[in-house]
Amino acid sequence: MLVLQTRSGRDGKYAEFVDRHRADLIQRVSTLMPIADQLLQKCMIHEEVYSNIHTARTREEQMRELFKALNSGGVQVKSAFHRILLKTEPVLVQELGGATSTAMDHDQQTWSTARKWVTLYRDLKRNIKLV
Repeated sequence: MLVLQTRSGRDGKYAEFVDRHRADLIQRVSTLMPIADQLLQKCMIHEEVYSNIHTARTREEQMRELFKALNSGGVQVKSAFHRILLKTEPVLVQELGGATSTAMDHDQQTWSTARKWVTLYRDLKRNIKLV
């Protein structure tokens, strides 16, 4: 039997990572504006939030503004932040003990394999005639 992890389960783990490492992320994320750009582009944060992040005086204040949006956006927004963080700051994520891109690649491979099995099953079902 093939067991797949649901997207919400993985998103929950990513959101938990963001919550657990809030203080470290505030201090150590160095590519904040590119991350905010991507979140805005994906409609995960509003223009007003983006503006508040952009006008904050220090990087730490910018991160605190971002965390306000992450907290109000919930699991989905935190998970999107985590995925962007994996691409922009993979070493930081790895140092904090988070999922690496290798883990994400494994998840993608699992889903790909599952899709192949489903396709094979449907093809077999279509081609088998009961006697």
